[in-house]
Amino acid sequence: MIFKQLLAWNIQNELSLSNKIGIIVFFVALLALAIIFGLLLLYRSILNHAYEAEKTLQKITKVPVYSRIRRFDVILEVNPENKELKQFLDIWSANYFAEVFDRLRVPSKNLELFFKNPQNRRPYISNLLKIRQTRRQISDIFMAVMQIYNETEKLITFEKNDRDARILTRIEFNKIVDSANVILKKTDGKMSHAILINKIKRLEQVNGIVEKKIGDGQLTSARRIQALMIEELIVLLKVMDLNKRAEEEIEKVFSTRISEIKRDLDRYILSNEDFNKAQKMFADFVEKFEAQKKSFYDSMFLLNYKDAMIKYNTLVEIVKTFEIKLEVERSMKVFIKHNYDEIKYLFGQFFIDYKKLEEVIEYNRRLNNDVDSIRVNYESMNHSVELFNDSVLVFFQNIDAKKENSESLEQEKLSDRLAELLKTLQIYYARIYDLSLKLQSTKSIDEKLGAKIHDIRKVLSTTEVIMAKNTQLTELSKYSKEINEIYKNINSTETDQNVRILLTEPENFKRAIKSLDGCLEQAIRIKEEIFNVILLEQISQKAIVYLSLANVNDSLKDEQIANIMELYNKRDFKHAINITIELLNQQIDRN
Repeated sequence: MIFKQLLAWNIQNELSLSNKIGIIVFFVALLALAIIFGLLLLYRSILNHAYEAEKTLQKITKVPVYSRIRRFDVILEVNPENKELKQFLDIWSANYFAEVFDRLRVPSKNLELFFKNPQNRRPYISNLLKIRQTRRQISDIFMAVMQIYNETEKLITFEKNDRDARILTRIEFNKIVDSANVILKKTDGKMSHAILINKIKRLEQVNGIVEKKIGDGQLTSARRIQALMIEELIVLLKVMDLNKRAEEEIEKVFSTRISEIKRDLDRYILSNEDFNKAQKMFADFVEKFEAQKKSFYDSMFLLNYKDAMIKYNTLVEIVKTFEIKLEVERSMKVFIKHNYDEIKYLFGQFFIDYKKLEEVIEYNRRLNNDVDSIRVNYESMNHSVELFNDSVLVFFQNIDAKKENSESLEQEKLSDRLAELLKTLQIYYARIYDLSLKLQSTKSIDEKLGAKIHDIRKVLSTTEVIMAKNTQLTELSKYSKEINEIYKNINSTETDQNVRILLTEPENFKRAIKSLDGCLEQAIRIKEEIFNVILLEQISQKAIVYLSLANVNDSLKDEQIANIMELYNKRDFKHAINITIELLNQQIDRN
């Protein structure tokens, strides 16, 4: 741009010779400066590539691949059978020496000549291309060496983890062996010592195999066997723990519980017959318990801990079952002694309730409810209920006869028979309950009347609260009379018991419900009208205020606002609101 301006100026104005020479010198100097700047950039780029190549070369020498290869050589000398390591080492050695001693020779020599010969550092394009190629070759060799390093790193990490795992396994193994030796020293132990000793010896042999395979480099196989050995150790540990728990529980806790059961049993014996029966029960229990305990120890000797746990739980269940059986015997004896009359009353009450159901069905028929299917179901029960009544009478007659003759009651048979009768009673009560759900009783009718009265009182109470908060509205007073009339109607229905009973009669119920529905509708209407009056009053107040604010230019006549206020004072809120809206619309049109 400057050159064009100078040329144009030169054409328009003839320059002197000195000026022309000055211009030529200026441009020559500018060109020389550009060339020097370009050469400096080229020189800087050449040096950068050279120093980066030098840094990468130093990194290659610091990667500890060679030291690891020497370490693996030592390991192979100790364990020449480690074929897997030998195979890897051959590959790594060949690759490493090929990269470092073969491929790296040429680029490293070029780099050395670069720093020795100043001619190579001159800002020539050829020097830049040559040093870039050298840097690229060294970088590729560095990546190849790092790949070899990463491969050796995996083996180093695996070896380290494996060594730690072996140490931990050996520590835990020694702990288990120490615990086993404690058991072996006990002379009164229930576990078979020979089986335990053989188990530990076998695990020691397996551990030796694992260590040998690791030394041979068969790491995968060693890990697999080691995992199996750990599982065996866990099994042995569980069995030893189970043996300890079993001895403590069976020989101490169970013995104590059985002794307590025997003392408790003797305490509640009331007759010779009860004594003989209790002795037989206890003998059968002890025989069953000892047989199961022997079976449990047999499983322990075979180290079948799963089966042993099942049999151990069975021992617990045997003791619990016997305790429950004794408790049932005692409870039934006490229950019959202290609750005999209540039991008889329970069955007697059922037959009374069953007869009352027939009355309820008839009551619903008078209410014009469909009870045909209910009556059919009820009548289908009559025969079975009569048979059940006979069996209940026979049951209590037998008990009464034995009590009169001071004979011992057979508690077990008595308990079973009473349980059967109570179960049958429950079934019949469930059927009666299902039928009663489909029927309306005088109680449910009375509850409906009470609920309806409650709804009316709730609406009236809300209305009275609203009226109390708005006493300034005199026109609300006219509703007080209607509210009092409604209260008078529902109070007579609610407080007079004779009236309530009369209203539950089928012929009066529907009429009473209809009357109460009318009272509820009237109460709701009163509440809504009061809401409307209050709402209109508030709206008219706000409309007048807004009209006064809008009359900023006195465009409305005072008599118009006075007329609206007069309507408001007369409580003619609707008329006042309509006129206000009309005046506001006129005001908007005028503006």
